[in-house]
Amino acid sequence: FETIEIDNVSDGLRIITEKYKLTRQEELNILAYVKFLEMMVAKVNVAKDMLSGKPSAPPKHKDYTGSMYG
Repeated sequence: FETIEIDNVSDGLRIITEKYKLTRQEELNILAYVKFLEMMVAKVNVAKDMLSGKPSAPPKHKDYTGSMYG
């Protein structure tokens, strides 16, 4: 998990796949961790908007945008 940097996830995943032979369960764990990072970044963005005083629009249901890996 230390190899995956929050600002450069794709390179971290590439390094992991080159260095280690992962089982399916380990791959799923890595993908779950990437999704967790994605959710934390989204929460930080919401907090920044709240602190800057921007009025937030009501949440809209969007189609999946293909963000990161989940």
